[in-house]
Amino acid sequence: MNIYSFPAIVAFVINFTVAFAVFFGNTRSPANRWISAFILGLAVWNLSEIFVLASGEQQGAALAAQVLYRIVFITPAIYVIASYHFPQTVSGVTSNGLFQLGVLLLPVILLMLSRTFTSSLSRFLAPVPSTTESSSVRIFNRSRS
Repeated sequence: MNIYSFPAIVAFVINFTVAFAVFFGNTRSPANRWISAFILGLAVWNLSEIFVLASGEQQGAALAAQVLYRIVFITPAIYVIASYHFPQTVSGVTSNGLFQLGVLLLPVILLMLSRTFTSSLSRFLAPVPSTTESSSVRIFNRSRS
């Protein structure tokens, strides 16, 4: 644990507490459920940031960073659903489970497509192996001398 993790720890505790306070304020209200899910998403974001900062090895930090980026991707969808329910339900379409599922699946589909697109694009952008050193390796080796 380092000093840079302290603001993320404070933010996590605050977000976690507020999420459960909102949820238990009225557990039957869809607005409270979705707003607490949004705030809980921010708390998970803070938790993964804590893991990135406190991780001693690269694999742990990479896993926490992947969780962080997934949360960043899905949080706006939760916010859209919560905003349709607050302060009152705007229309019957938005309270439909199919609409909510579609809004939540849209970022997941886009994320899957981006992974497919970047993996197929990476073979075109991959550097061609050569027998000479790259310029960045030469610059790095010169700066260490």
